[in-house]
Amino acid sequence: MESWEDELERALGLEIGFEEDMEDELENDLFLQMVDVVSIELLGEPSIKPKARGSVPRREYGWHDREVCHRLLVKDYFCDNLIYSLRKFRRQFGMRKELFITIHDVVVAFDPWFIQRVDCTKCLGLSSL
Repeated sequence: MESWEDELERALGLEIGFEEDMEDELENDLFLQMVDVVSIELLGEPSIKPKARGSVPRREYGWHDREVCHRLLVKDYFCDNLIYSLRKFRRQFGMRKELFITIHDVVVAFDPWFIQRVDCTKCLGLSSL
């Protein structure tokens, strides 16, 4: 008579030997670590890039030239020589320019998180406008 493990293995087409799989995985990890050590000593760089670990895979960074966009926004709507009229501003932002600036100043005064700062890459962060 078959044991319940054999029946389950036959029915599902699986192997129950988890220990063997774990040993194989540990051997593979150890081998890859040894290859990395040797390649770093010989070539100065690892041969295999480490897999991204964690819940979210890494995403490629999309470069946004935030400084240029901020300058264009200020030049278009907030400087002395406006490119767009106050009417266009009201249509674009849904309020008068004075009200927008008042709301902006209150928000920045209330929470310093909205102040534009330099980030870890020495680039300006998002503008609060």
